[in-house]
Amino acid sequence: MTTTNPSSSEQLEEQLIEPTPAVEAEEEKALTPEEALAVQVEAYQELQNQHLRLAADFDNFRKRRLAELEQHRKYGAEPFASNLLPVLDNLDRAKQSLTETSESKVLYQGLLMMHQQLKQALEALGVKRMETVGQQFDPAIHEAVSQLAMPAAPENSVIAEQLAGYQLHDKVIRAAQVIVATNPE
Repeated sequence: MTTTNPSSSEQLEEQLIEPTPAVEAEEEKALTPEEALAVQVEAYQELQNQHLRLAADFDNFRKRRLAELEQHRKYGAEPFASNLLPVLDNLDRAKQSLTETSESKVLYQGLLMMHQQLKQALEALGVKRMETVGQQFDPAIHEAVSQLAMPAAPENSVIAEQLAGYQLHDKVIRAAQVIVATNPE
């Protein structure tokens, strides 16, 4: 028989008897029905508060987004207008300086300069004129206003442009009005 030190055996027994977290959780679960209901009500109220805060955050986001869209709708043309104002300024200057006795060559040169300036302003915004003459007719970018029998031109090719077509980046904003070649029969 071995003798054990009573003090170490008591320590071991105390360690084994100490409540573990699982045991403590079981003891907490042993709540009265009223206490359990109070815990559940508190958890419900916390979830309800979280829900209300989330709904308020979403509503604020929605209102902020609508305000941003309204601002964009209201002031979205600002870059366009800013690019065109110099052209308008030059037209105003030309109108003030021209008289009925102005030389037509000066008038023509001024008109060419303003045309070039307007073209550059539109190109800066991504607006470009589509090349159409000599190309195959494409209903996505062309609007046929007439057909003309032309034996020298390939059938369904664009032989003349009545009204220029324009694109904004890669989107057609105005289809070109064109005359299309047909085979004479």
